[in-house]
Amino acid sequence: MDQQTEQDKLESIATPGVLDKYQNAGKIVNVVLEKVIAKLQVNGDIAQICAFGDSEISGELQKVYNKKNIEKGLAFPTTISVNQICGHYSPLKSETSNLVKGDVAKIELGVHIDGYIAIAAHTVVVGEDQVEGQKADVILAAYQSVQALYRSIKPGTTNTALTKLIQQIADDHKCTPLEGVLSHEVKRHFIDGNKVIINRETQEQRVDEEEIQVNDVFVLDVYITTGDGKTKESDLRTTVYKRALDRQYQLKTKHGRAFMQEVYEKYPSLCFSLRAFEDEITAKLAVQECAKHELLNPYPILISPNSIVAQFTITVAVLANSTIQISGLKLDETKFKSAHDLNDPTLKELLKTFRAKIKSLIKIYHSIVLEKVIAKLQVNGDIAQICAFGDSEISGELQKVYNKKNIEKGLAFPTTISVNQICGHYSPLKSETSNLVKGDVAKIELGVHIDGYIAIAAHTVVVGEDQVEGQKADVILAAYQSVQALYRSIKPGTTNTALTKLIQQIADDHKCTPLEGVLSHEVKRHFIDGNKVIINRETQEQRVDEEEIQVNDVFVLDVYITTGDGKTKESDLRTTVYKRALDRQYQLKTKHGRAFMQEVYEKYPSLCFSLRAFEDEITAKLAVQECAKHELLNPYPILISPNSIVAQFTITVAVLANSTIQISGLKLDETKFKSAHDLNDPTLKELLKLPMDKDSQKKRHLEQKQKA
Repeated sequence: MDQQTEQDKLESIATPGVLDKYQNAGKIVNVVLEKVIAKLQVNGDIAQICAFGDSEISGELQKVYNKKNIEKGLAFPTTISVNQICGHYSPLKSETSNLVKGDVAKIELGVHIDGYIAIAAHTVVVGEDQVEGQKADVILAAYQSVQALYRSIKPGTTNTALTKLIQQIADDHKCTPLEGVLSHEVKRHFIDGNKVIINRETQEQRVDEEEIQVNDVFVLDVYITTGDGKTKESDLRTTVYKRALDRQYQLKTKHGRAFMQEVYEKYPSLCFSLRAFEDEITAKLAVQECAKHELLNPYPILISPNSIVAQFTITVAVLANSTIQISGLKLDETKFKSAHDLNDPTLKELLKTFRAKIKSLIKIYHSIVLEKVIAKLQVNGDIAQICAFGDSEISGELQKVYNKKNIEKGLAFPTTISVNQICGHYSPLKSETSNLVKGDVAKIELGVHIDGYIAIAAHTVVVGEDQVEGQKADVILAAYQSVQALYRSIKPGTTNTALTKLIQQIADDHKCTPLEGVLSHEVKRHFIDGNKVIINRETQEQRVDEEEIQVNDVFVLDVYITTGDGKTKESDLRTTVYKRALDRQYQLKTKHGRAFMQEVYEKYPSLCFSLRAFEDEITAKLAVQECAKHELLNPYPILISPNSIVAQFTITVAVLANSTIQISGLKLDETKFKSAHDLNDPTLKELLKLPMDKDSQKKRHLEQKQKA
């Protein structure tokens, strides 16, 4: 094996830790992209917003990978290109322009961690909530194209087949793919690898046919125009450059040499904007000299004359059994009204894949596994055995779905059964189990993923008691009614802080307390703990930034209520639930430690697992100590709410434009619980009576829209 091939292998996503760096870079891209989009208001200064994007990237990067001397930075500067401008518009302060209502704005930016690159682009219409006509056509064509590529790119697919998909979707929307655009495979430190997918094939512009391979990472970059697809260079100043790695020249001027030295130190192989240099005049002079001697590759600002251009870009990693989206945001397609639609039924089905996976998750949860586990919760039941039964049942049910495609499926969260004052995460080893006692308030939690799409649920029961009264009834009803109130209230535009207040209000009415330190997370593909959260209880010490719920958000709504004061402390029980720390790397010293982490990497690359899953219990206990010592695993400790009873209800929901779908979670028969307390607010009582079938939700949405 030659040296370059060996280096490629080491830097491949097959190497532990590499994919994590891509994914962490992608997380930052998505967080910042959302922040930049929020700034795209009428009269917004484009140069200022671009500078804001770059600054936010720097700020987010300071939060990760700080224990090792790892390079982090921009892979592509923030650019905002409107209407006929195709891309790369990142103006200097002195040459800026302002956004106008109706501008079709394309935002692109990129991040690297240790040279591993994630880039994304998104298109919005400034100041317009509902979009029609050609703007809707071109935006939907670009978004559906990039989504079709994402669903089709896999080992063995050819680049030419992917190009045809773009052309087909653009044709159906009466638009044209832009000429001269390439989606590149990316390598460590290299944004423009040799393997490419051309956006549009013409007689003059073709690429050699190549197959996609396992461990390829691609920036899928789709541009669609309402014009003829041809471009020309604009009169706007080029400000985005990349160092030409194959060129050397001793510059004559002092400012030219100083400029290139700064480029070499800060941007040795990736892209930058002249905005990054303090002295704008010197930078403009220096870049002319550098470009004259071909030391820099320019990213010129092209236009598609008298047309509208839309762009969507995502970064993906191609694995053997699935493709992971590393960066890129969803589009709320309901806000775009096009006169055209896709003609090919196969294409329509391809773009519905996510819904099908959600339906399978609903089937597995609602009717099968959680109910089977609950049925096992009898007096003297062995908790370790019941947890193992739950995990086994999930595996069995997953074998019944998605067998025609090589799709990864498995646990997203192991079965846990936590009783009374134990808050959660109790999934004991066989040698350390305990038995259920009549009257135990038992919280069962478990989770499933199909192709990385996650659903989690939790339910609370009282062991051996059919009718429940007193504090047990109070706390269980408070938790259940809280999660049901969240389900009925979570919709586009609702704030996370408003949802937290609902939990507090219901708990207060039942003379109980929401547990501190609990977060309901937005979930992403392969990620159980997204950045957007709803806090269970807000205190002076524990607060979160206010954020609005958006269309296509998927949340695990996780409510814990206690009869105590809401505070928790760590128990003496062994932690058995862990998740791999994606931002950590360390070469373990012991053989059993390395073998253990290799098994974790292969079976549970980003989701949670229990030590029960490992055959050799003693070795697993030893190995996990070494891994935890070096922070390779994030523990889920077993907390208690001392001298109290804790209830938990968890459901997974998908927020659509006109309705919210409950993906997981069971109903509670409230007639079996007799509480001395009731809800005081008539509005809350009415909220909990609302029917949640799709037609009823759509009807309410339409009525609210008409009132507004």
